[in-house]
Amino acid sequence: MLPSTSLRVLYRGFYQWMDRSEILKIRKGSHHEYADVYLLVYLKYRLEGLKPFYKIKHLIVDEMQDYSAVQYHVLNRLFPCKKTILGDTNQSVNPFSTSNLSTIKNLTQILNA
Repeated sequence: MLPSTSLRVLYRGFYQWMDRSEILKIRKGSHHEYADVYLLVYLKYRLEGLKPFYKIKHLIVDEMQDYSAVQYHVLNRLFPCKKTILGDTNQSVNPFSTSNLSTIKNLTQILNA
């Protein structure tokens, strides 16, 4: 029922459907911006599934204040291990980030339910 099997085409189509095509910036050679990577991985996970990295026993995430809920969701699916999450909400460099300790606690409870 999808118009394509290409993740990149589907991702671009999402922005077109939202009438926000100008937001998606694709550089020469079909390279996406860093901000799009986790969303593409999430789309891949939802459409095709992903194999978790079970060999990783503990993951350390630094600068937690700069991660989004989607990024935490992807990390949780890729690395189903114990995690240490470090950061300082007063040092956020991402104006769109809403991550703080209570947000991450709520998110991890939802993801592990």
